[in-house]
Amino acid sequence: MTDSSIDIDSIPIGLLSLDLSLRVSAANTEAERILGHSRAAMSGRRLSEFLYYDSPIFELLERAKNLGEDLSDADVPLRGPMVSHQRLGVAVINREPEQGPLLAFAPSGLYQAQQRKNEGLAAFGRILGHEVKNPLAGISGAVQLLKRKSRADQDELLDLIHNESKRIERLIDRLSAFELFSAPKRSSFNIHTALDQTVRSEQLAFANQVRINAEYDPSLPVIYGDKDHLQHLFQNLVRNACEAVRAQAEPKGHVVVTTKYAAGMRLAVGNDTKAKAISVTVSDNGPGIDPAQQAQIFDMFHTTKPNGSGLGLTVVNQIVRSHDGQLSVESRPGRTEFSVFLPIAEGDLP
Repeated sequence: MTDSSIDIDSIPIGLLSLDLSLRVSAANTEAERILGHSRAAMSGRRLSEFLYYDSPIFELLERAKNLGEDLSDADVPLRGPMVSHQRLGVAVINREPEQGPLLAFAPSGLYQAQQRKNEGLAAFGRILGHEVKNPLAGISGAVQLLKRKSRADQDELLDLIHNESKRIERLIDRLSAFELFSAPKRSSFNIHTALDQTVRSEQLAFANQVRINAEYDPSLPVIYGDKDHLQHLFQNLVRNACEAVRAQAEPKGHVVVTTKYAAGMRLAVGNDTKAKAISVTVSDNGPGIDPAQQAQIFDMFHTTKPNGSGLGLTVVNQIVRSHDGQLSVESRPGRTEFSVFLPIAEGDLP
């Protein structure tokens, strides 16, 4: 942990190098202060000797190892024999396969806003896990029984109900395990597959109250991301748009989902690599968002709906950020657009 160009003891972030068995191999001055021991005293000893083993930091380390990705949490309580109770932002940085992880502890003052967001999402996950999974199991079972006697023209609807139930169950399992939307499980998939499922689902939910059109660029390459997370993002945006316009009589509520290349845009991915991007835009012809509310729409628990939770757009924003994307909003009376920009690898370009 030495670098001739950087004095790691002068920075206000604790750095702790661990080997594969989570023994301390090096530490800087701020890490010594946080853990209450000198680097000489910690060297070669397990991290669990300085932090109680029920600390969430060990769960974060395990998840980072299993996913093979760098992970962070803005609010981790630290307790130990010589550690005064404190809550810090913690990042787990994976290194070469033969090396253990690097831990970074950030000053708590940097994370107060994010702390409230993560607490809310974790609590939301626990509630979902407890209250929703049993009804979902009943829905899935009922669908299987209905399919035994269904007509051919009913199969598509029953398949949609079954697939949506399973998708929600997967999300609940991940949220209940404190795997928030900041830790995507990536794979390659066609963005239009996820969007088609969303459009069909929401069109059925709103019946003839809202017209939903899809305008796709069929030449777009596959996306490397978390399909469940991104589908959840799109469903939030499409549902919000439908709810904004469904009461309209004239003109009739209309929602459009559009995909295309984001010409001229470059997104920072990984080590500042600039990747080209695609855009997914959800637009509606509703009344628009009050300008006084626009700056707050992504804040946790902020909602303009009578029965809203204020979580939907917060989740949307977190999913976009975790995919190295960007999000933009333009709204005026009669036209609101939410645009999601996602990176594509240069090798995926036609």
